[in-house]
Formats: sequence, structure tokens, C-alpha cells
Amino acid sequence: MTELICVSCGYEQPAPEVCCGAGVPGKDPAKLYCPAGENHGFADMPEHCGQPMKVVANPGPSEHKGEGG
Repeated sequence: MTELICVSCGYEQPAPEVCCGAGVPGKDPAKLYCPAGENHGFADMPEHCGQPMKVVANPGPSEHKGEGG
């Protein structure tokens, strides 16, 4: 899931729903896009402390490739 962070205070929150699911980053950093595609739906980036939030890199579940015996 995409996480957002406030650049002023560090507050983090999950990305809000955009059309078909949680918003994902796209070509415009000021927008969140529908997970079905950039042309499907979009919304302005939420604000916190009066500034647009930023996307936190979220690699998803760990796959632990190559580990173990």
C-alpha cells in the first residue's frame, strides 16, 4: 500500500481511495492516481501542515529471496 508523509512534521498516513482503490503515485507528483491506471481516475495529493504530502517508498511484502538452507 502507498504511504504518504508530511514533509514538515513527519506525520504518515495511508494513501486515500482514488476510484478503484488506494491511490498510487504517477507522472504528476501533485496527484494520486487510480490503481487501475492514470487515465482511470486521479485526485490531488492530500495536504498536512499546509503543504502537499509526499509518497514514501513502500516496497510491499518482503519476499526473502535466496534466504534459507
